[in-house]
Amino acid sequence: MTPPSTAAPTTPSPTVRSPTTGSPEVPSSAAGTVGARPPGAPDSTPGRCTTAQLTVTLASEDAASGHRSVAVVFRNSGGATCRLTGYPGVDALGGDGRTLAHAERTRRGYMGGPAGTGRPPTVTLHPGRSASALVEASGFRADGAACKPYVSLLITPPDDVRSVRLRWETDSCSDLEVHPLVAGTTGRSA
Repeated sequence: MTPPSTAAPTTPSPTVRSPTTGSPEVPSSAAGTVGARPPGAPDSTPGRCTTAQLTVTLASEDAASGHRSVAVVFRNSGGATCRLTGYPGVDALGGDGRTLAHAERTRRGYMGGPAGTGRPPTVTLHPGRSASALVEASGFRADGAACKPYVSLLITPPDDVRSVRLRWETDSCSDLEVHPLVAGTTGRSA
């Protein structure tokens, strides 16, 4: 003979409907139980870096056979670790401040870029650490026609909308490219 159960009777949790969508929501008592971190434990995944916590500069200029490059450096000047993935937005501006070109996002170019293939790496930036992306352009047009040189770059970190304008006095005037972010300050992977 089986002894009677001594467990307290349970009542099913009510289904709560979202006031905006009308779809069922998980009751708050059951939310976050699968694979969740304990209450009060820090999130181990750093958030994305924003323009507000980055110092953006230009470094490591180079030239070869009519091609020019410069590394755009993103230094974490904030107090928290953050991450960057992918390509920054880069526009070349003329002396009048107007946009002359939008950089094409390419893995590698004539002047370099990260090795390998596939998805761009995610770079985790602890406070004081840097990531960079190589920007390159040509000092000539393929058809031989004259072109307006770039005077500055408008740079936007990945997944952000705030930009920084930096002077880049160069004779570059065509074929603007930007390569994926990598750790360090050269725009090239080790």
